[in-house]
Amino acid sequence: MDQKKRAYGLILLLMFPLAGVLGMILIIINNNASTGHSTPEATLHYPTPAAFLRPTVTFLPVLDSPAPDAPLRDLAGNSFRLADFQGQVVIVNFWATWCPPCVREMPALQTFAEDHPEVVVLSITDPNDGQTLDAIQAFIDEYGLTDLKFGLDEQSRLKGFMGVVNLPTTYILDQDGIVRFRQIGEVTLDDLTYYLDELA
Repeated sequence: MDQKKRAYGLILLLMFPLAGVLGMILIIINNNASTGHSTPEATLHYPTPAAFLRPTVTFLPVLDSPAPDAPLRDLAGNSFRLADFQGQVVIVNFWATWCPPCVREMPALQTFAEDHPEVVVLSITDPNDGQTLDAIQAFIDEYGLTDLKFGLDEQSRLKGFMGVVNLPTTYILDQDGIVRFRQIGEVTLDDLTYYLDELA
């Protein structure tokens, strides 16, 4: 008796896909008949995957747009924003202590800041992203990063608004606070000099 029930159940399961295929064939035939097409083949148009995507976060345009206005803190706990540096070229570098290319590029950022005191070189990191405030301060002290400004981006808000996915990522803002360049990956002294010359 149980075997018969299983057999009936299997037959019913097989009938559903078959009914769906037959239904599609009837729709295609009916569509061809109503539109006057007599071709034996019909093309089915499926929506692309993008049609089903519903973004939960709206990213602000970055390049050639004003830098996002998100609050930051310095190492002493004082609040500031990128807009506070309007009138100056700003190098905005996203980094972390655990990121090897970030470590490698720090001497270039330090040298550039020494050579160009008129430019704000701002290194931004999230103290909750696999590191602590003590680790960040120890890193700064170890590498003698005395000419860089540091910003803490808690919950990575600015990082998210600017669409940063990989570390390091560097943005160059002109004197009006407009984002002009973005470099993903390690930045060199030659890169920074090039960007500054382009804004001159």
